[in-house]
Amino acid sequence: MSHKKPQQGLSRRGFIKGVGGSIVGAAAISTGAAGNSAEKYGEVMGPDRITITLTVNGRTYSPDVDPRQTLLDTLRDYLSLTGAKRVCNKGQCGACTVILN
Repeated sequence: MSHKKPQQGLSRRGFIKGVGGSIVGAAAISTGAAGNSAEKYGEVMGPDRITITLTVNGRTYSPDVDPRQTLLDTLRDYLSLTGAKRVCNKGQCGACTVILN
């Protein structure tokens, strides 16, 4: 006959349940507090092209771009400024770095 010893303290299963519940609770709170994106970010643009104004190296440009366009693509494709390069397509290598002031 085997007698099991009563467990004292927190079990591994209890710990994992507690941590999991905390993460889900925190995610629910942060999602609910985010609010409306229009309130957070201002006017929503798109899906049509919009006119933006960029000053690059002292010169002002006003291209009509797709709102989902990246700064790198705008510089290269719309303004023909090819100094920044797309190499890895993930932003990890630093070739596409553009210094902002």
